[in-house]
Amino acid sequence: MDVVLILVLTAGTLLGGVGLVRGWRRDATSDYYRMPSHWPWGEASWYGFRRNELVAELVAVTLVFSVLFPGLVSVWGVLLFGVLIPLSAAVFLVNRPRLVVPPALRDQPGFFAAWRR
Repeated sequence: MDVVLILVLTAGTLLGGVGLVRGWRRDATSDYYRMPSHWPWGEASWYGFRRNELVAELVAVTLVFSVLFPGLVSVWGVLLFGVLIPLSAAVFLVNRPRLVVPPALRDQPGFFAAWRR
């Protein structure tokens, strides 16, 4: 196992966890959720991206564990491609299930509903 890879992935996951906790406590009007001027894909995709904080952190944790325990690659693959990626798509596109969406963003429409407006 490459120690540097494990350290980099773990550090990124820990930083992501700190960001997740910060974002989970913010309200929707906070600067934390404001779309930056350089975001090229519009407001609907920005909020979809921000709603995926928890799922992205779970993907990062899965990647760290897949590097630490490569013998369980089939378990990590099923978890990643069978659960987390479809969950991420559902949160981005339709804002469901709301349990994994930050509380400040739970009342927003999903990408499809916001894009139709």
